[in-house]
Amino acid sequence: MSNYAIYLRIQPELYLRFQQVTDQINTAHAPRQAKALGVVLADLACAVLDQVFTELIGKVADSESAEASHQSRENSQQVIDKIAGCIKQYMPYAVSFFNNQRLSPLVNYLATCIRQREGQYYLCYAIDTGLAESQIQNLNRIREGDDQAVKITFTNLIKIIDLGVHALIVKPKSLLKFNFLLNKTLDGVIHMCTHMGYQRLEKVTTHLTAIQAEPYLDHFFAFMQQEPQNHFVTQ
Repeated sequence: MSNYAIYLRIQPELYLRFQQVTDQINTAHAPRQAKALGVVLADLACAVLDQVFTELIGKVADSESAEASHQSRENSQQVIDKIAGCIKQYMPYAVSFFNNQRLSPLVNYLATCIRQREGQYYLCYAIDTGLAESQIQNLNRIREGDDQAVKITFTNLIKIIDLGVHALIVKPKSLLKFNFLLNKTLDGVIHMCTHMGYQRLEKVTTHLTAIQAEPYLDHFFAFMQQEPQNHFVTQ
């Protein structure tokens, strides 16, 4: 049996920075790494955001008329920029007060989410086999021109993205054990960012036909790969 996982590219330079900070955090008596880690985490989050949402929504805009495409791309980019701005503002702040000992569970967990294949680094998270196989079936229906499959496919796509939010943002946040007030604040930021992204994705796909939907669904499904059973740690 195999499980499915989403593989998101990260640049070697960014992986190296993460690894260097992780090594320092796990080294006794090393200098405080909170500031450096906050910047690295923000850069990782923005790299994923750009890879999933910016490229994906760009393909939506390309399927529309010239005027609609320009407006759609512009509106979508404003949403992406706002989300990225929140990440860059709140991510470094969220970890800035922690010492290396408090940060160790976080970086060690994220290290288990990184894979290397053929010299390329990926940030990965597991997805439910049933959901993945359902999506494969839906994509086949779309390739056959079934317009009725578009809505359910994008509904499930949002579910898959939300699993990534939990694995790569919510779970790491819980490992830091924030105080009640800061935890609620961060939960609010996470909800706002994901809601904006999901709402925008739902809006731009409302009137897509199967033919229009196929190119950028192919783009996202390129991230999905099969993994050996139990390859991922239990979350």
